[in-house]
Amino acid sequence: MMLRVGIWGCGGISAMHRSAYKKMEECGAGVKLVALCDINKENFDREIKINLSKNAQPLAKIDRCYTDIDEMLEKEQLDMVDVCLPSQLHKEAAIKLLRRNINVLLEKPMALSAQDCREIIAAEERSDARLMVAQCERFTAGSDYLKVAA
Repeated sequence: MMLRVGIWGCGGISAMHRSAYKKMEECGAGVKLVALCDINKENFDREIKINLSKNAQPLAKIDRCYTDIDEMLEKEQLDMVDVCLPSQLHKEAAIKLLRRNINVLLEKPMALSAQDCREIIAAEERSDARLMVAQCERFTAGSDYLKVAA
């Protein structure tokens, strides 16, 4: 089975996500990034430097790019959408996808308030889809330091 993924939001962090999907596909993990959506067409191809790095992340080239999420969802058969939008848009985006029974990987932070997080969780509970939050920072050296210091 091949997990077909779309990314919604092609700014900074999406470069890391795109690179990860490319590596998963190359190693035969059963994942394929098939579509991108961003309101800015230039974000589909521009090289993005993460965390002031001197080296830009190599971007996987994707043929199917959209500037409207509804069009992408209508035309693509996606198993999951990876939401890499600005944090203030996470709640609306996650709920929209969950209402359509689309699995969601939501970039951190989950939302900007505890109430928004509760609303996203409630949307997942009413859905046949699943929500996962990309809380990768818990594995970094800084987070390890904070765990020990606490």
